[in-house]
Amino acid sequence: MRVLELFSGIGGFAEAAGDHEVVAAVDHDRRAQDVYAAHFPTHRREVKNLAAVKPTWLAAFGADGWWLSPPCTPHSVRGQRLDLQDPRSAALRNVLRALPEVRPRWLALENVPGFEGSDAEREVVDAVTAAGLHHVLTREICPTLLGIPAVRRRYYLLASRDPIVLPPPPVHPRVLSTFLGTDRAELAVPAEVLARFGGALHTVEEDDEHAVAACFTRAYGNSPVYAGSYLRTREGALRRFAPEEIARLHGHAHTHGLRTRPLREAWKLVGNGLSATVVRWLLQSLS
Repeated sequence: MRVLELFSGIGGFAEAAGDHEVVAAVDHDRRAQDVYAAHFPTHRREVKNLAAVKPTWLAAFGADGWWLSPPCTPHSVRGQRLDLQDPRSAALRNVLRALPEVRPRWLALENVPGFEGSDAEREVVDAVTAAGLHHVLTREICPTLLGIPAVRRRYYLLASRDPIVLPPPPVHPRVLSTFLGTDRAELAVPAEVLARFGGALHTVEEDDEHAVAACFTRAYGNSPVYAGSYLRTREGALRRFAPEEIARLHGHAHTHGLRTRPLREAWKLVGNGLSATVVRWLLQSLS
């Protein structure tokens, strides 16, 4: 299939695409596009604000399907759940207005669980139906369902001209330690953070075969708590997860582009990403 990757970030869909062709990756964030370019140098990339593109521009790609990962802030607690009143929803609404004219074979969307039941969700369902995508499936899915030892609950919507049947999930859980491999001094937890928040830090043990990391958010590295887990190493030290390790937990085989970015920037970029593992699984129902 030919797929248009909208709100592409660092390339979560591209990681999952397999034999499918990504005709273009569109995002307004140049830093995310730089990481994307390092991982997928042959893909066409467009740095654009999707709030301003026209239906004819989207149609010109001739894509069979559209993958969307629009901003989650309008539907998150941190973003005060302003929904369609949030200016960051303008890009999604503009893309949806193009759907009845362009009419791809399918559309898929990922967002935070707060998207479910929102005005934005209703607008998406109305738009895909108007575009002839009458088979609509919505699910809240966590990578733990697919054996990944890290929580990342997300809302997914699939809309297609054809019936959608999700495949059975795999039953081969993986161990956290297999995603590790980067340990550098700058990942050590500062003494002042330990002194102030030590008892509140969500900690997982490197050798614990049943360890499951908390959800890593864009605030990891800035917010000491409720932004992700900390790792207790075999030597007993406590450190943060490297951006590359978080990316691997998200199902990314390509991580070297994150090493070229400042640490806090890389955490933010990967915290905004999506689970390629889940996307890879969902694509089986759209092929």
